[in-house]
Amino acid sequence: MENNLKMAQCVNEEAMACYIDGLLFEEEIKQVEKHITICDKCKEIVEVTRKIKNQKDIFNFRKI
Repeated sequence: MENNLKMAQCVNEEAMACYIDGLLFEEEIKQVEKHITICDKCKEIVEVTRKIKNQKDIFNFRKI
């Protein structure tokens, strides 16, 4: 039952950032991916953040 409660809660910001950057362990990845299949808010955060990150990589922004 505790796992169901955890899945009902949104993923914290640090875990979400680590997921997007590919820094989580396999079990943590599975938990985040399971959550984003049922949470439109978190799914949108992942999608938008990845788009922004990809755009940044494309343009290779540099500090001037």
